[in-house]
Parts: sequence; structure tokens; C-alpha cells
Amino acid sequence: MIAHNRINELIERIYDGSETTVEVEYLGKYIVNGPYTLRLPEDGLGQQWRQSVVPFDYFPLYGLKIDQPEAAGGLFDAAPFARFDRNDIQNQHLNLPAEPEVIYELGTDNVGAQFWVGDSLTVYGHNLKNEFQAVGTLGKFVDFAVRAALERRCWHQCLQDTVILAQCNLRPIDMMG
Repeated sequence: MIAHNRINELIERIYDGSETTVEVEYLGKYIVNGPYTLRLPEDGLGQQWRQSVVPFDYFPLYGLKIDQPEAAGGLFDAAPFARFDRNDIQNQHLNLPAEPEVIYELGTDNVGAQFWVGDSLTVYGHNLKNEFQAVGTLGKFVDFAVRAALERRCWHQCLQDTVILAQCNLRPIDMMG
């Protein structure tokens, strides 16, 4: 996992006393401070998160994005991380190959490209070849998202930034954008 001091630095920037709570119809409540947005968890999500494959240490980053609350692409927006089911109506159109391992929904970027995390804590993205493409470990992926946020950029805006990806030991994903 990444150094907690970087997560703490980001959380301190967001909760500096000038943050506001915003409610978005049908989506829920968010904490907003300047460019930073976090999603406020609904009752019971913390317990569900603790039972998931995603370490609870990342819970404070729920919904992290550098965008408006109503925009797509918050980190961990798919919490509580349901197991991928190719027969689910939302997945049937994907026509993906067999999963590389048991995987769970992690979230989507701002245009709906899906990301999953496996039991091995490997993060996979849906690439242009309609494959599950390994990006790197969850810890490195979170480090990447936090580094981007500290630079006031959203993680999904940096998916093609080879410099920050290399710094975090992640592989670029073959995707639009």
C-alpha cells in the first residue's frame, strides 16, 4: 500500500475547514472543496467495504475526483465492489473474454470505461481490444490517483500520462482519450 502520509496530505487539503456538503439528486452527498470531490458514504458502506477485497485503508478516498460531484469517474465509485458477472444485463453487451481471475467492480472513468480489481489486488481496465488489461497493483493504482489529485488532476485524466504511470509502476491502458 502507499504511504499513508500522502493520503493524509490529500485528506487534509480536502478537509481544511472550507469544504462544503453538496447533495446531488439520485447520486447522493459529496464533500467539495475547490477542485476536490469525495463521495459521502451511505450507512452501512463501511461494513460492506471491510468485507470486500479492497483494503479499508482506502475508504477515505471513496469517490475521489477532481471534478463536479455529478460527473462520472470517482475513485472506488463501485463500492461495495460487486463480483463481476458477465450474465448481468449491464455486462452482456461487453462480450469480454474469460476473466483473468475472480474480479470485482472498481469503478469507471469519466466516459464509462470500466475498471475491476482481482483477488490478487491487480487492477484491470477494459481496453480498446475488448480485453481485461492489467494496469498494475491496487496499491500502485491508488498511489497514482492520489499523486494525480495532489497535482489537481483526476486519475482518469492521467491514464495516458506515461511519466506519472512510470513513477507509479503502472502500465498504460490501450484506451480512447
